[in-house]
Amino acid sequence: MIGDEKRFKTEDRGGYVYELPGDEFECDVERGVDKCEWVAKGQVNPTNKIYFPYALNAMIESGVRVYFVDMATLRQIKERKIMG
Repeated sequence: MIGDEKRFKTEDRGGYVYELPGDEFECDVERGVDKCEWVAKGQVNPTNKIYFPYALNAMIESGVRVYFVDMATLRQIKERKIMG
């Protein structure tokens, strides 16, 4: 969740997304929130590095759901009153 869409887009400098080998991870239901969290069994080396000029585009293209919210909504989300 991002609070200020205009500021985020103005300050977005992009960056890299690293692809990791899936066979190096296992599902740990104790660490996840409502679902399991995928945790590496040991050291993991990236198999690929992709540059994105804008982080917002990288998130969206990678399947991340991005929400721009105000502080009241963020507090409700954190208290799990909505979206949870």
